[in-house]
Amino acid sequence: MMPAKTRVALIDDHVLFREGLVRIIVGFEHFEVINESTNGNDYAEQMKSIEAPDIVVLDISMPQMNGFETLDWIRRHQPDTRMLILSMLESETAVVQLLKAGAHGFLSKDAEPDELRQCLEDIRDKGYAIHGHKILLPKQKGTLLTSKEREFISLACTELTYREIAEKLNMSARSVDGYRDQLFTKLNVTSRVGLVLYAVRNGIVMVQGL
Repeated sequence: MMPAKTRVALIDDHVLFREGLVRIIVGFEHFEVINESTNGNDYAEQMKSIEAPDIVVLDISMPQMNGFETLDWIRRHQPDTRMLILSMLESETAVVQLLKAGAHGFLSKDAEPDELRQCLEDIRDKGYAIHGHKILLPKQKGTLLTSKEREFISLACTELTYREIAEKLNMSARSVDGYRDQLFTKLNVTSRVGLVLYAVRNGIVMVQGL
């Protein structure tokens, strides 16, 4: 018996780009595209008569109902649906804000099809996928953290620079770099985005709106 295909919906206001995505995704084994929408309002309207998808791939910059508003709608109305952001935004701060808003993955629009396939598979199988930020999910849950470590991680989930975090913790910038690297090793992550993902998954910071 063939395994059920993972159902994907696309939300992007650029028709040619969206149609190109459809052709790419339907070529991936075990994936199918069940809906296309131009923005969040359009998606919400179509979902009145369609079963919620497993994964939504969406842009951030859209008219009428942007990506952040759409993330919030999906999180509230389709809590079992996972969300992959496909955008030209690549700053670490932007990815951090998207994770805190409820996204399960991020991929640049100039990525290769194989990278998109890997992200979709990671979201389906592991729950999260951040292209360009290696995140090793095993052995994180249940790790004991000191109050100082939890405070540092909470600050890392803001828009503060590491230098500004050092000032808040009354530490030197060099000491903060060392502290950060120790946490990377302890939590099995390799970037600030990994710290934020750990914080979201373990309730150190809450997804916006919850």
